Amino acid sequence: MQGHSRRLTDRPRSLEPNIGHPERRTPPPTPTVNPQAEPSLPTTHLADRHNPYSGVNLGLPLELLSMIASYMRNDYTQGKLAFSLVCRHWRDIARPFVFASLTIKSVAQEIELSELLVAHPDLAYRVLSLTYNRVFPKDPDALEAWLGDRPKLYGLLPNLVDLTFGNFQISTKASQASFLQEIGRGFSSVKELAVFACHGRPNDFMALISSFGNLETLSLSSNTLLDMDQEPDTPCDLSRLTTLDIDSPDYRIGSVLSRFKSLRSVRNLQLRWDVLQEEERDSWDTTEDYLDILSKENMTIDSLTLQFEYSSQFSNTDMQVAGEISSRGTATM
Repeated sequence: MQGHSRRLTDRPRSLEPNIGHPERRTPPPTPTVNPQAEPSLPTTHLADRHNPYSGVNLGLPLELLSMIASYMRNDYTQGKLAFSLVCRHWRDIARPFVFASLTIKSVAQEIELSELLVAHPDLAYRVLSLTYNRVFPKDPDALEAWLGDRPKLYGLLPNLVDLTFGNFQISTKASQASFLQEIGRGFSSVKELAVFACHGRPNDFMALISSFGNLETLSLSSNTLLDMDQEPDTPCDLSRLTTLDIDSPDYRIGSVLSRFKSLRSVRNLQLRWDVLQEEERDSWDTTEDYLDILSKENMTIDSLTLQFEYSSQFSNTDMQVAGEISSRGTATM
């Protein structure tokens, strides 16, 4: 027993418990604060399952990563090399920043990116925002062939939330309409859709928009409408839409709005358009189309913005618009 007792007491005193011996307790050191020291830049260490960067220990200042990621998004192939010069573990660090938001500016770039995502499916889960800008062929025959083959990223982005189409001809042939009605199925997770500076018939716009069944936000900006005499197809159902933002110099966009239905869920509404010269009476017809949205299906608007431009000679329309707005709600102009 004595030998056993010696083994217990022979351990270093630093490991002995202080229980029952308050005089042995050593108070924790007081941290030293230097008020003149500059605060260190925040670094990323995220573990939120709702965050695209979840589980990635970056260990670099956010400002530095943002600058690098901004460069890489412009040309992601060269950007990878540039990032490898900054951090040898770029695969763990760069992916969330580079692939969270992508812009496609050419068909060749789309093909290259699609091949990369097929080879590395984990990257596809990182993509939350995608912009097609000037990627569609302008030649009608080439465009039809492109649509027939489907976009190369079709069905590859399961977590995509935000999708933008810009600067392209939506459709020139009736044979393409069936594809426009299906394109949203390949991006079924999309909740925010923006279409800007595009050309097409009203039915083409409606076919594209209606193909996205889970839209919550829709933005239409600076689009040009063709073949306005076309008979309308089935109205577009946007029953899930909560935000509608339309900014168009083409007053005829009102005819597209008249084809929307089930807008009762819209809470944030922004409408901006041009009221033309007095002799352009169609502009007032469009104003009526816009204002009709405010009372359509008993919509409850939390945020409303109406903005329009008109000629100084168009005072009569000014009075009409002011009267309509004052009777329907509050607007910002």
